Amino acid sequence: MAGDTDSRPVGRWKPNSKRCSELHPGSTQGVQKEVDLTSIPCPQCQQSAGEIIGAVANERAGWYCVPCKFFKKAILRERKL
Repeated sequence: MAGDTDSRPVGRWKPNSKRCSELHPGSTQGVQKEVDLTSIPCPQCQQSAGEIIGAVANERAGWYCVPCKFFKKAILRERKL
């Protein structure tokens, strides 16, 4: 271990002032797309299940399929409107 030198560069790292979109035009990295969760395919019958919103909490409770009467509860990240 004696005599070993550290090969890391000395000094502070300075981030590039350009944005990712400027460096890579057309890149969608880091961009979140809006997902429409107003209706989803029913897990049981594959027909359309509509969202159920709790009026008091103003958050999505889940989805209800009218033809087969199936209710799917929303998970935490799906509750946000």
